[in-house]
Amino acid sequence: MRHFLKLFITVIFSYAALAQDQLSGREEPIAQPPEPVYADMLIWGGPIYTADDSNPRADAVAIKDGRFIHVGNQADASILQGPETTVISLQGAALFPGFTDAHMHLVLTGKRDLSLNLAGTSSLADLKEKVVQWIEDHPEDTILFAGGWIETHWPESRFPSRWDLDEISRDIPILLHRADGHGLVANSKAFE
Repeated sequence: MRHFLKLFITVIFSYAALAQDQLSGREEPIAQPPEPVYADMLIWGGPIYTADDSNPRADAVAIKDGRFIHVGNQADASILQGPETTVISLQGAALFPGFTDAHMHLVLTGKRDLSLNLAGTSSLADLKEKVVQWIEDHPEDTILFAGGWIETHWPESRFPSRWDLDEISRDIPILLHRADGHGLVANSKAFE
């Protein structure tokens, strides 16, 4: 009975406190609805391949702050369209996950790795030093075919030239291919 009496008194005081708050005009704050989430970009209008075996294709994607927030049907994606959303229509074209073209030129890579590998060469001067050292260390070589250099970050800001390689040697042909395989420099002896 004592327990029941304590509970009864607690309930009465709780109701009295609530009534007092209402009479004094104090109200609990009303919860505000959450701000709508709008995508920065919507893409639809063609097949979208996801590379996810459990969900290999989608009709639409929504992106916000560089992250996918929806991959699925267009109806659900359209709910995420706001006044600032960029909408891209594929117009029937397909969308694939980011491809990275990591290819190599097999023959050039093999020759480079069997000879002087100039990958990581930091300057034209560094390239010349490495070529000179290779020729000194390999006097049996009658031709030097090497590669892997790339000049894009060199302080000289230029390709090596025939004259640069002629300074090293006019006795043996020197052919140096650029890292991407789309450039080659040779000394004068290589043209004979």
